[in-house]
Amino acid sequence: MLDVYVCPLCGRVFKDEKRLYRHIVTKHSHVQLVISSSILVKYLMKIEQNTRYLRLLTEINERINELSERLTNVEMYIRDPGLMRSEIKETTVFPIHSRSVDVPTFVRNNPWISVLRRRRRS
Repeated sequence: MLDVYVCPLCGRVFKDEKRLYRHIVTKHSHVQLVISSSILVKYLMKIEQNTRYLRLLTEINERINELSERLTNVEMYIRDPGLMRSEIKETTVFPIHSRSVDVPTFVRNNPWISVLRRRRRS
């Protein structure tokens, strides 16, 4: 089966994609693309929705990492209950449902935050 590439502007047929691309650039470079505003808005809404999904997935991933770290600490304590508390790695807990306030990534799961919190109390 032979692949065929057709120019959407003039209908000319090409054997490969490179020739079609070269044809469009050389013969149709003066053509301006016109997109209706409704189509553009639809694509922008889809991009916004995908961005929200990506943000939520990032939050879920960070929460999973945090829970994994805490589970490791619990497993260490179960194996050796006599373990001193200072030997167990302390994790910083941020409420995951703080969507209204975006915490910068350098603050999330930063062990120095818990150190600074303790200093404030002392």
